[in-house]
Amino acid sequence: MKKYLYFLIGFLFGIAILYFLTFSHLPKQENIKIAVAGPMDGVHKSGKAILQGIKLYIDEVNEQGGINGKTVELVIKDDKNDRKLAISKASEVVESDDILLVLGHNFSSTSIEAGRIYKKRGVPAITGSATAVNVTKNNDWFFSV
Repeated sequence: MKKYLYFLIGFLFGIAILYFLTFSHLPKQENIKIAVAGPMDGVHKSGKAILQGIKLYIDEVNEQGGINGKTVELVIKDDKNDRKLAISKASEVVESDDILLVLGHNFSSTSIEAGRIYKKRGVPAITGSATAVNVTKNNDWFFSV
């Protein structure tokens, strides 16, 4: 199971790297910021395991010089698997000018709600755990693996 989780996290991060390299017209900034959204505390702590895997991979990327010489930074958004909180955290992400991509949310219900916000503002999001068809249906900005 751990191997699958690490593969999934590596795959998601690989997609994020391709996105950054493809969209080089984005504003120049010193670091690359990626948001990670999910349950980081409380009853559903599955986001912590996802976060640990992402951190392992980002540490490796940063140790090798980052992406085009830029350090990758994580911005953690704890939505506690709550729909209303997911909307709030998604709003925080899209209001920030320096977050380029979101990895998460964990549940389909939170992904659908947050996805509406990401779609309006054109912020790409990738989930490795939300499985409902409506997460990506009619949303060109939300991806599921």
